Amino acid sequence: MARQDFLQELARRTMVEELVLDREPAEFEITGGGVAHGLATVRISRASIAIRFVPDEPLEVVRAAYGQVNGAIHATSGLWRANRVNFVSSSDDGEKLFVTQDLLVEGNGAGPIAATRLVLAGARLEGETALGGARVVAAPLTDMAANHHDARMALAFAGEVSDALLQTAGRATSFVAGLDVEPLRIDHVAADGSWIRTQHSRGFRKVGRAPHSPLTGTPDEARLAAWSAVANALASGTRPDMPLLQIVNMITASNQVGDIDSGGVLLALATRIGAYHLGRAVDAAVVPSAHRDELAALDHALALGLTAADFERYENLRVELFDSGFFHKPGYETGRPQNDIKFLRDIAHLMVFRLCGYEGDYYRSEAFAIAATGPGPRLS
Repeated sequence: MARQDFLQELARRTMVEELVLDREPAEFEITGGGVAHGLATVRISRASIAIRFVPDEPLEVVRAAYGQVNGAIHATSGLWRANRVNFVSSSDDGEKLFVTQDLLVEGNGAGPIAATRLVLAGARLEGETALGGARVVAAPLTDMAANHHDARMALAFAGEVSDALLQTAGRATSFVAGLDVEPLRIDHVAADGSWIRTQHSRGFRKVGRAPHSPLTGTPDEARLAAWSAVANALASGTRPDMPLLQIVNMITASNQVGDIDSGGVLLALATRIGAYHLGRAVDAAVVPSAHRDELAALDHALALGLTAADFERYENLRVELFDSGFFHKPGYETGRPQNDIKFLRDIAHLMVFRLCGYEGDYYRSEAFAIAATGPGPRLS
C-alpha cells in the first residue's frame, strides 16, 4: 500500500471512544514509596478514565493534595499503564476508585512507528497539508454531527510526532474551529497498519461552549489552508519576539468563558499584546504615546484596513473593558455588546492570519459575511 493511501486510511479508521479493559492483575505504585498488588478494571467513558483497583491486602488511601497524584497503576501483563492516578473513593468492601487523565494501552504492532494519529473532539477538518515539512491528512470521523460537541476528526502524520507538535496541531485546530477542542487519543501505528500503542486522554481539556470560527462558511480548502498557516507559524516560531501562542490561546479562551464581558477583555487583550510587541519589534526605543497609536501602528504594519472610526471605537472599548471591566449601557438587550465583541474578534482574527501569512477567505462576524484577507505582509 502506498504511503499516501496508508495515511488516508489511517486518518479515517473507526475510532473506539468508550471501552472497558477487563479485570486483571495490576500494581499500584504509591507516591512516596511502596507497591500494592491487586486486580484492576479500566473503564474509558466519554468523560473520564476510571480505574477500579481491588487490593490483595487492606489498603488505606487518602486523596492527594491539590496538584499532586497518588501514584501510578499498571497491568502486570504490560497491556496498559496510567502514570498519574488520583484516588476518588473506596467501596465498603475495600475496592478503590482512581481517575487518570492519560492511559497508555499497548497494541500488537511491532517495529518503528510509521504513522501517528491524533483524534480530536469538537471540530471538523478535511484534506491534505503539511506541518513542519511532513505530510498531514485531516479527516472527519463523524458524518453528521448534531452540534460541535458530537464532532470527531483525526489528523494523521507520517512517522513519529513529538508531543510538542501534536499540541501545536491541537491549538491550531482550536483557533480554526473557534473553540477549544479536546484530544481524545494518540495512536502510534506500524508500517503494516497494526497498532503499536494508544494514549487515551480525558479531562485535561474540554470541548468549548460555542464556536466562533474565523472560517465559518468557508470551504474545506480554506479551513485547512488557515490551519496549516497557523500550525506552521506556531511550530516554527515565525516571530520569536511576538508571543503568537499566547495570542492564539487568548482568542480561543475568549470563546470558552461563557461571559461576553470576559470574552471581550480577552479579545481586546490579544490585539493589545500584538500591537505592543509589534511596535517594540519595529523600534524598541519608541514607546507610543497612546494605545490608539499602537493600534494604528499594528494596522499599518499588517494592513488590517482599519479606519479612524475603528481606532476611536477600539479605544472606547479598551477603556470600557480594561478599566471598567465590562460592557456598559446600552446593554445586551440592545445588541450593542454583541456587535462590539464581533468587532474585536474580527480584528484579532485578521491579526493572527496576517502574522501567520494566511491569504484566503475568512469570516467577518460583524458583517456576517465571507471576505478575502487580501495580500498582506508576513512577519518572518
